[in-house]
Amino acid sequence: MITKRINLTLLAIFCYSFSIACSFSPNDFCRTYVNSPDNPTIVGKITAIYTFGIDLEVIEILRGEEDNSVIRIWSGTDFDCNGLWSMAASDIGALNDTVIIILDEIIELENDWDIIGDYRRRHPYNATTELEVKNGIVNGFLSGDPFAPPSYNLLELEYELFKQQLIIEGGCPLTVNTQDIDQQLFLNINNPFTTELRIQVDQMMNNGLLKIYSITGQIVHVQDIDHQTEINIDTNNLPANIYFLEIQSNGRQREIIKLVKH
Repeated sequence: MITKRINLTLLAIFCYSFSIACSFSPNDFCRTYVNSPDNPTIVGKITAIYTFGIDLEVIEILRGEEDNSVIRIWSGTDFDCNGLWSMAASDIGALNDTVIIILDEIIELENDWDIIGDYRRRHPYNATTELEVKNGIVNGFLSGDPFAPPSYNLLELEYELFKQQLIIEGGCPLTVNTQDIDQQLFLNINNPFTTELRIQVDQMMNNGLLKIYSITGQIVHVQDIDHQTEINIDTNNLPANIYFLEIQSNGRQREIIKLVKH
């Protein structure tokens, strides 16, 4: 009986340790970008895939410096989660995919295939380091909270607007900030919406301002807020699409929330 209990305990510890090693809740791309100021960020097209790496044709450099038109990204150091696939560079994307990627330069050898001066895939299990660009739209976990409902998170954005925020603003101000979900619970919004957008707040909002942006960053609606707990906006003139609501007032933290009109 004692031996059986010991075996069950060891099995439980093993399973728990394995689940921790293989589980992840990554920071969004914007937070990863801000927290990695020394890491180059490059837009490129995957032109070749090898056993331990990929070739990326450089399209645009969003941060840092790179003189080569094609760079090599090697697989990262495996940590025995699911074998060689844990840190495989080939998992960044498929052949001919266009990606935005935050890179780690190889400054010391960790694997047999490493080459000093090339790049290594960053650990993707606690940070979002890669996004896909398709038809002018950036796709991926741009901003939000991995534990929040999907409607709280920003999963796509027009590329030029994304680039403008990243380069000019130095971050992602026009994205959902869900670091503290409780701060957003004072808003009750009928989202998705159709002909009317209704916003209710739990307290009176004074000397505030409301803006609605299109997915390209154009302001499509502006409204002052003063002594209001409910705001109704006629949206018949807005085509079905993704929008962003920015709302702020005295005593409130600025909030930006993704909206969907059907």
